[in-house]
Amino acid sequence: MVLPIVLASLALVTYFLTKPKSKEIKKDSNVLDQSNLTNPQSSGEKTVFEDSPEKQAELIKNISAEKLKKMSEKDLVKKIKNGSKNWRDWGFNETNEKYYREIERRNQLIKLPQTKKVGKVFRDDPNAISMMKTKIENKEKMVLYWKSIIKFPSRTYGNNLRGSLGDEKWYALTGASTEVREAKKKLEKLESDKKAGKTLERKATFTTGKKRFYYKESS
Repeated sequence: MVLPIVLASLALVTYFLTKPKSKEIKKDSNVLDQSNLTNPQSSGEKTVFEDSPEKQAELIKNISAEKLKKMSEKDLVKKIKNGSKNWRDWGFNETNEKYYREIERRNQLIKLPQTKKVGKVFRDDPNAISMMKTKIENKEKMVLYWKSIIKFPSRTYGNNLRGSLGDEKWYALTGASTEVREAKKKLEKLESDKKAGKTLERKATFTTGKKRFYYKESS
């Protein structure tokens, strides 16, 4: 009779002694798990977090943006054309939008050239020749600027990318080049008149109710 009682007593003592200890271990384990979540570097093991769909989408978007930045100009244009030789297929759409936007992003990074301020040049102005030369320099800088701009494969007419340089290049480069040629012709005329010793007399006139003037040449 004594032996069973002793064994039962020992079992009870063992139970009560081990129960609090297991709770403490569990509590410490929870604390350790929480510390790993807040500070992944506190544990030697790598903690994996499950991102939300929004975060995953943002991550994919960032990766895609980095890939676009590494693409060459030629590759961007190829992506827009998508193997088609028909220019009507190159228009701005949801499929090629990101390539159009990457081209425009690069264009916006190109700085406008610094030019000297010059007013309107009148033929009878004593400084007309030097002023016209400055104008030509300014216009030539703009030609180089527009040459560095990447032209869109197809015009967007400002409907999708309002004020885009890639669309504007379709006509801006031609216009800038034309202005340079016309300015050079005017400079040649000014230098020719000066060499010939011509003097100009400004004569006022009225056309459609507005004051205008013309030059009367004399040698």
